[in-house]
Amino acid sequence: AEYMGIIHIIEMEAWENFNQYAQKREIIRIISEKTKIPAGLAFILLLILVAIAVMKDFGTTLFILFLSFLYPAYLTYKELKKDDTKALEQLGKYWVVFSFAFIIDRLFGWTGIEIPLFGAMRLIACYLLVRGKGIYSLYLYEKLIKPFLSHYEAFIDKKLEDISGVVESEKKDAVGVASEVTKTAMGAALDAAAHIKAQQIARITLS
Repeated sequence: AEYMGIIHIIEMEAWENFNQYAQKREIIRIISEKTKIPAGLAFILLLILVAIAVMKDFGTTLFILFLSFLYPAYLTYKELKKDDTKALEQLGKYWVVFSFAFIIDRLFGWTGIEIPLFGAMRLIACYLLVRGKGIYSLYLYEKLIKPFLSHYEAFIDKKLEDISGVVESEKKDAVGVASEVTKTAMGAALDAAAHIKAQQIARITLS
């Protein structure tokens, strides 16, 4: 009986520690507050749902959309209301990292379709980008993306200016062509109207 009591105490302490750990996770805390269930239990249920969803491509896509788009977008909205410059700077860095990750995934993601649990790996990668207020995305920004963009910034700006100039030139040409077409169409319409009116006058005169 004493041995079982000790086991019970250890189990209770382990559960309490796990519950406190879950409570520190913002998403779990919000779920716990909304559903009125212990944070530890909410964490376990969420893990079960994620495991089930990962087995289905559609479920994986939903979780990726939530972690990559909806959750960071909502955090950005909240920080915009607070006008917290530091938080907005961190979120801006996240969106830069996410843009690069999204492009890489679109270009090369198809190569991992045949890899077992590839969807789960993508989901974990998305989670790591937003985990701890984006600590990993901040690291990637400072160590990889910022040096890369700084090195090629002048080149990129020059190419963007060239593209902008071409687009502006094409837009002016398109406006000029549209203007000429409009004038031609209006002239043809006026000529047709004048011709019809002349025919009507001639008929009245003959009658």
